[in-house]
Amino acid sequence: MITSEDIIEAVRLRLEHPANVRELMDRLGLPPAKRVLLRRKLEKLVKTGSLVKVRVNRYGLPNRMPHLTGRIEINSKGFGFVVLDESNSGFTSDVFVSSGNLNTAMHGDRVVVCVEHYHESGRAEGYIIRVTEHAVGDLIGRYEVNDLKAAYVVPFDRRFLMNVDIPSGE
Repeated sequence: MITSEDIIEAVRLRLEHPANVRELMDRLGLPPAKRVLLRRKLEKLVKTGSLVKVRVNRYGLPNRMPHLTGRIEINSKGFGFVVLDESNSGFTSDVFVSSGNLNTAMHGDRVVVCVEHYHESGRAEGYIIRVTEHAVGDLIGRYEVNDLKAAYVVPFDRRFLMNVDIPSGE
């Protein structure tokens, strides 16, 4: 039985670039029948922040790439900070994300952030690559319909910067 620790160690040994599923299967000595199991375990490790999924189906360790994982806390003024997971060892501060670099992230979402540069003050600044897990299942707001008969919800919580579109007929 393959463990999460075995997978993380296999990724750690693949230093030159993030590993894809085939490379990990070879390194772990897994038969093709275990491919689905490995993919499930990899996705679980991505959700917990132990691994980062980059490009198309490549996996790496957060502390070996400029990609870090954490939860985004958005200020009502539009910018946010990614509070990093413990698995991002070596990084001591949260990552600042301007409003234009939030991608589709909303307050509380688990995200992957790419660090663009570090300021002399020690602060990191970056942009959201992807949302790995949405934090909000229910959102309270005001239902509105525009002139084109498109429906949307304006969230009451000002940390949610975007209106939520409601599909036609919903």
